[in-house]
Amino acid sequence: MWIQKRGNKYRFMERYIDPITGKQQYVTCTLEKDTPQYQRRASAILQDKITEKLQASAAPDKITLQTLMDKYAKYQSVTVKETTAVRNSYQAAAVGRILGGQSIVSSLTAAYVTDKLISAGETPACTNGRIKYLKACIRWGYKMDLVESPALADKISYLPDPGRKEKLMTKFMEPEELQKLLDSMDNNRWKLLTRFLCLSGLRIGELIALTDKDVGDKYIHVSKTYDVKLDKLHGTPKTDTSNRDVYIQKELADCIREMRKERRIMLLAAGASSNLFYPDAKGGYLHYFAFNKYLAENSKRVLGRKLTPHACRHTMTSIFAAQGASIDTISRRLGHSDSGITKEIYLHVTGEQRKKDEAQIDNIRMLSS
Repeated sequence: MWIQKRGNKYRFMERYIDPITGKQQYVTCTLEKDTPQYQRRASAILQDKITEKLQASAAPDKITLQTLMDKYAKYQSVTVKETTAVRNSYQAAAVGRILGGQSIVSSLTAAYVTDKLISAGETPACTNGRIKYLKACIRWGYKMDLVESPALADKISYLPDPGRKEKLMTKFMEPEELQKLLDSMDNNRWKLLTRFLCLSGLRIGELIALTDKDVGDKYIHVSKTYDVKLDKLHGTPKTDTSNRDVYIQKELADCIREMRKERRIMLLAAGASSNLFYPDAKGGYLHYFAFNKYLAENSKRVLGRKLTPHACRHTMTSIFAAQGASIDTISRRLGHSDSGITKEIYLHVTGEQRKKDEAQIDNIRMLSS
């Protein structure tokens, strides 16, 4: 370590060799004094900086889990929505805590990872969320030449979740349940909103972000979303496939007409104006948490379980599947290329329909003997 006086302060420097280029590099820090105490402090700071630099260019067989997750987070900060990046940061913190952030990725085994995750004592659903994140992180690391092999991601298995089917049933409404819920709603504004979400399949953030011009006679143009958690508008929807035109069927067209009528009356009474399709009384963005609370309380009272606005989206999936729409048709309408829950709901509903069809066939008698 060497020191240079810079005005009233001191610059401490240390050399190291970049393992990738083989060239000599150096790190620096500036402190107020040049005393033994400050020299020790500077040495610790410089060593930390060197370690960080070396980890940043670590060979695939030396990279730590924390370094890999940090790099993955940096990549996601510019490639995914802010809410997705934040959600994954929570998963990263949990995975690092459970598996040990300083663990060398190439030394991890499926048995070790599985044992540690199970020992954490979390629910199967929660553990599977950790596994999903870890798999994605490792596969990304392999593509970026940070990890030697994606084999670990392939070897780790999701835990069986006996309650998953029961949980799946709470994510959507049967047609008769939807009608029962709507009939019970005494707030016409939230009732119309619930109808719209179930008929269109839009995410609540996509509905909030709609302008009046986005809703035409034949299609709803979805090109942006409102992040209810971060309280901000995004110029693009959740994913590339979320940018879409949603066909307006007759039931949805009727609902839209009622919503526009209710909107005009509300804004006129408040003396307000808005270019939003379904604003609040003052013309601003709709109050998500008020609707979420109303829907949860009413669904609990009427159906015995709390539903979120996203359940309306899944409800569209179940009703369309029951009416014979293909999974591809449903996926395009929802605006995603792949969704595990959508596929599960689709297969569940079509499977139940198949059982009903088979039961009807069993009761048919064509011959007398």
